[in-house]
Amino acid sequence: MAALEQNQFVISGQVLKLGNERFSPSGIPHYKIMIEHRSKQWEAGSGRLAACRVMVQFSGESLVSQARQIELGEKIVVKGFLSVPLKTLQSDVPSELRFDPILHAQHIEIMRRAANAHP
Repeated sequence: MAALEQNQFVISGQVLKLGNERFSPSGIPHYKIMIEHRSKQWEAGSGRLAACRVMVQFSGESLVSQARQIELGEKIVVKGFLSVPLKTLQSDVPSELRFDPILHAQHIEIMRRAANAHP
């Protein structure tokens, strides 16, 4: 049963859109960005282009503070978990109105900083 409870996602990508900071009713800061991933992956013995756009949400002062430093066009690596708002999972919500999953960040690496850290 434990295997069904796993939810970890790691992706690298280029920042396409910077969002606005907002606060939850309890005062927790949240910040969203959109990234685009493109890579060559192997499937069934041959290479193929893998591409997607992912909305990333940063929550809490520490992660939001890091996310504020991200610039448009930068390459980043994000680790976190995927989720949609629970209300969209209700059976009475038509499937075409359900949201795509959002990557809720737990760790971020901004590639320019990693490159500059080791000259």
